[in-house]
Amino acid sequence: MTDAIDTTSRGDETRLRLLTAAIEIFGRHGFDASTRALAREAGVNLAAIPYHFGGKEGLYLACADHIGEQISARIGPVAEEVRSRLWSAANDGPCRRPLEEGEARRLLAQILEAFARTMVAPESAGWARFIIREQMEPTEAFSRLYEGVMKRIIETARRLVGRILNENPDCEAVRLRTISLVGQILILRAGRAAVMRQMEWDEVGDREFALIRDMIADSVAALAPPPTGG
Repeated sequence: MTDAIDTTSRGDETRLRLLTAAIEIFGRHGFDASTRALAREAGVNLAAIPYHFGGKEGLYLACADHIGEQISARIGPVAEEVRSRLWSAANDGPCRRPLEEGEARRLLAQILEAFARTMVAPESAGWARFIIREQMEPTEAFSRLYEGVMKRIIETARRLVGRILNENPDCEAVRLRTISLVGQILILRAGRAAVMRQMEWDEVGDREFALIRDMIADSVAALAPPPTGG
């Protein structure tokens, strides 16, 4: 029994080492990276790739799934709380509690802050390189990333933006406003070198993140319907 547990544990460790190494290698060199380089970076036998993932393509797709899982684990609790509140506001029944604009703004800031904290975390660097490559030349891995985590974050934020603007969350104007807000967070990682140089920061610690939080609060507070012509 102990031997079986040890074997499973070693297998899980090897799988994780391959995923961690592959995210880094694929992020830097794309799918053309050799399986030999992937195995060498992970410090495992070359045969471990087909054994655990069926081949390089399986490993590549597993990297996308793993990134999605890691981002979801960090944002998931906040996003789930927000989605639960949105559901209760939309559900007809005696316990229905309408979502007020002020609460919608607070929840939007909350989910954007959780996303920002994930983007500035050191471990997100490798994820970002992988995701940016997929943004430029989408494959099935992008579909997995989008459906697995990105879509849920954006659509949750979009429903809040729609409530704040008192607009249909499915309309193009609300979609664009939401993408603009999410883009302000993505630039913290996708444009990290420029951000750090412009801000003259060496790291993103508590003080720096407090400024990012203020930026998010200002952006959410500035959300308003476009002025109507008189």
